[in-house]
Amino acid sequence: MNIPTAEKLSDLEKGPEPHPVSSLQDSTGTGTGPSPIIHVKAFEEGDPENPHNFPLSRKLYHTIVLVLFCFTCSMSSAMYTPALGDIEEKYNVTREVALMSTGVLLMGFIIGPIIWSAVNEAFGRWYSWTIGFFLFQLFQIPTGVDPNFRTLLVGRFFQGLFGVSTLVTFGASMSDIWGYKTRGFSAAIAVFSIFAAPALGPFIGSLLVEFAGFGYISWLVMMLGAILLVLNMFVKETAAPVIFHRKAIRMRKEGLNARAPIEEVPPTLMNLATKYCIRPFIMLVEDKALAFLCVYAGISYGLLYTILIALPVTFAEYRHFSFIPTYLPSIAVLVGVVITSLHLCVTNGAYIRAAEKAGVLMLPDQRLKPMMCGAIFLPIGLFIFGWTAPFTNVHWMGPIVGAAIVGYATSIIFIAAIMYMIESYGHFASSAFAANAIIRSMVAVLFLLVFSRMVEAMTLQGAFSFFGGISILIAPGPFILFKYGKVWRSLSKWTP
Repeated sequence: MNIPTAEKLSDLEKGPEPHPVSSLQDSTGTGTGPSPIIHVKAFEEGDPENPHNFPLSRKLYHTIVLVLFCFTCSMSSAMYTPALGDIEEKYNVTREVALMSTGVLLMGFIIGPIIWSAVNEAFGRWYSWTIGFFLFQLFQIPTGVDPNFRTLLVGRFFQGLFGVSTLVTFGASMSDIWGYKTRGFSAAIAVFSIFAAPALGPFIGSLLVEFAGFGYISWLVMMLGAILLVLNMFVKETAAPVIFHRKAIRMRKEGLNARAPIEEVPPTLMNLATKYCIRPFIMLVEDKALAFLCVYAGISYGLLYTILIALPVTFAEYRHFSFIPTYLPSIAVLVGVVITSLHLCVTNGAYIRAAEKAGVLMLPDQRLKPMMCGAIFLPIGLFIFGWTAPFTNVHWMGPIVGAAIVGYATSIIFIAAIMYMIESYGHFASSAFAANAIIRSMVAVLFLLVFSRMVEAMTLQGAFSFFGGISILIAPGPFILFKYGKVWRSLSKWTP
């Protein structure tokens, strides 16, 4: 396979696709030096250092560990929902102020991708998620000790800032080790880890709040995290530029004049700021397809958090369930996520056949077809939930069905966007993921802040009717992108 380049970018930016399979490219320099320059910028055929060539057991181990990292961080974002009442009582604050315990974590999710996408591209995946997750663990201590409300907010903010490193890195790492033929299956695992955790979080949190106190949420996360950090010691780096850099260092120790592309622009603080940190914002402004995907996936993600907040309100205030059963219905979202995972597995074969028929390895536009399904079902789920949840004469299964449909729609929209980014933006995918994480977290914070006031002013039925109307207005988006995406990508300097 030829290595795609883009002459209009700098030499560093036009580096190889994450895992080309062509032979190691050696070339001489100008001929004036005593030894030729060996440019280490591709994997040799069958190279064991190429993550695509890892044994299946190593690929599965790597995937499971990173899935659990993402699961733990995502779950912690939702586990505080059952603690809102205790937070109000303990610190004498209103419900809106108590919600900031989740809001500040999402603020960390907004800022964090700027940092971690830079670390990811300059130093590699392993350092990004390992350092980030270790610091995420440290900031469980102030929320576990729980001396005052201000400390709680500070701890939650830094948990979001550092924990998001796993979410930013996950998609890029999965694309490093899994080829296009198995990407649908790896995406099914990814969507389960990212979306199942917020669905299970409220129920697990309710058990801890009821029997131990909300401070024990942090101690549980720390115990899980400690195990994961031990397992992480056996996970290898998967970023191709970093692997090439390490190979070049080894070759220089052997007396060879080897150079890797990443060495041409040293990872100084200035380069990190000017090249990596601002790149997600530049891509958002310059690339129409990415901008749409980020906004659409962001709205979907925000609606997921809205459902998770609305479910306990529905079953506690309207249907008068007791404390722990109030949070059991959040598992309905998990049912929708399972359906998404099955959908991706079933349709993976159709994608492979379409790519082979077209004579190419990847067809990004075909990844939009699952998103089209999500666009159709999202308003249906929102209207079912909104028009059944507040009415006690309607069976409680009504809002459960609505929540499950929303869980399916939001998760499949999100993962379809991620797969589209992987196959459209190549070695710039990490920056695309960062842009996506920033936008979706901003939307989630916005929905979190306005939801309670919307319910007060419009009722629960009115609020979800409004959300359903918005989802209808934006539903044509995936269909438009499917039709014009190829043209837009051809005009973008960020696509290979």
